[in-house]
Amino acid sequence: MCTSFLRQWVKGAVAFGIQDTILDPNTWKSELVKQAFPISIADRVMHLIEDSQRLLSILERQQKTLCHNDCDQSNLFSWPDVSGVSRTTVIDWALLGIGAVGEDLGTQIGGNLFHLFVDPSRSELYKNLAVEAYLDGLNESGWQGNKNSIRFACYTTASIRYTTYAAYMLKFLTNRSEDRQNPLMRLSPRTSLQETICCWGEVIYYLLQWSDDARRLAYLV
Repeated sequence: MCTSFLRQWVKGAVAFGIQDTILDPNTWKSELVKQAFPISIADRVMHLIEDSQRLLSILERQQKTLCHNDCDQSNLFSWPDVSGVSRTTVIDWALLGIGAVGEDLGTQIGGNLFHLFVDPSRSELYKNLAVEAYLDGLNESGWQGNKNSIRFACYTTASIRYTTYAAYMLKFLTNRSEDRQNPLMRLSPRTSLQETICCWGEVIYYLLQWSDDARRLAYLV
C-alpha cells in the first residue's frame, strides 16, 4: 500500500526537474505557454513547492482513512444495481494507501478539473457541490470531525498535486503540433490545442488559489 503518497509525488516531481523547467526563462517565451498563462505562474508554483513540506506535515497529522489516490472521472463509473439504485464502481486501485480524510476529495476535484472533465467556467460550483456532498456523506456515517480539516486536505492535495503536474506538462506547450498524441490534446476532445490549453491554464490558476486557501486553513485544523 502507498504511504505518504503526496510527499512521494512532490519528491518525484522535484527529482524530475520541474523546478528547472519553471525557472528557465525560455519556458515562458513559448507562444502556447503565454496563451495558457498570460500571467506567469512561475513564482506561485515555486512558492508552493517550497511550502509543500510544511503543508504536508500538517496534512499527515490529520485523521486517516483508506485512499484510492487516483479517483477522478476516468476511474469512477455510476451504474444502477439490481434494485435500480445508482452505485459508484471504482477501478484502478494501484495507488491504494492510507491518507488524510479529504485527500481523495482533492484528488477527485483536482483531477476532474485538470483533465477538463468539468468545464472551467463551472469550477467553483463543482467544487462547492463536491465538498458539500463529501461532508454530507461523512455526517451520515457518524463522523463528527473538523470540517476545516476536510477542506484543508482537499485544497492541499489538489493544489500541490496538480500544479506540480502542470509544471511537468509545460514542456509540451512548446510543441505546436495538433497531433492527438500530444498529452495536452488528450486532456479533452476540444477543437484545437489553443482552446484546450487556454481552458487548462484557467484551471491551473484556479487550483493555485487553493494553495492560498490551504495556507489559511492550516491555522484552523
